[in-house]
Amino acid sequence: MINFIKVFGSLNLHLLIFSYIGLGTCLTVHQRTFRSSCKSLSSNTKPVQIISIDFNTTTSVNDIHETFMAMALTEAKEAGISGEVPIGAIVLREISSCDCLSCDTDFPKNKYSNRRIFELLSRGRNEVERKQDSSAHAELQAMRSASSYINNWRLINTTLYSTLEPCPMCLAASQAFRISKIVYGAPDIRLGAVKSHINLLDMAKHPFHTSLSVIGDVKKEECSKILVDFFRKRRKEGMNLMEKSPQSVKHDDII
Repeated sequence: MINFIKVFGSLNLHLLIFSYIGLGTCLTVHQRTFRSSCKSLSSNTKPVQIISIDFNTTTSVNDIHETFMAMALTEAKEAGISGEVPIGAIVLREISSCDCLSCDTDFPKNKYSNRRIFELLSRGRNEVERKQDSSAHAELQAMRSASSYINNWRLINTTLYSTLEPCPMCLAASQAFRISKIVYGAPDIRLGAVKSHINLLDMAKHPFHTSLSVIGDVKKEECSKILVDFFRKRRKEGMNLMEKSPQSVKHDDII
């Protein structure tokens, strides 16, 4: 009996030590995942991020837009590498104090008084070919992921950044998701629904969501170039394939 008590007491002590170490590890990981932003949001499994931008007299709104458009461009490049049309998007919102859903830690207001703090809710990229889903546009991928992350289909007070002007489907979806602002890069003269092909926002007002604002041409040249280069390469590859086997090439493969 005495030996049993000794063994049992020793076991409890080891369990207590293990639990203490484990708890400390969890707390450390939690802090790390908050600061580097832990939660996987979109199909490409990249984590959410908390982003702070120093705000001073030389910082313009356009500087902030270009910072986030560069992140959408990263997604576009990844899409191009995987053989998709290179279009990328992100969804984020500006936060203050403890309005951050990815943690339960307050932001000291005095510490961040000269900064603007944003929460990146999701990333998205064009995945039409991979998913064989014509609705898998970058903007929709990002909005779906953001909605899933906050567990709310209303993405109120959020901004959607897209490297390409939204098409009618994505523009309508942004209204359905209650996106507050859209910032896009390159105009789309074939399918752009904001102004380049058709101006749907001025044609009819949404019955519930009338506060959507749109800013275009942010990093326009970079967003356009990645698309031009992609289709130029595709045409070249298509023409080379056509010379070898004309019967095997579809028209859609080279336009």
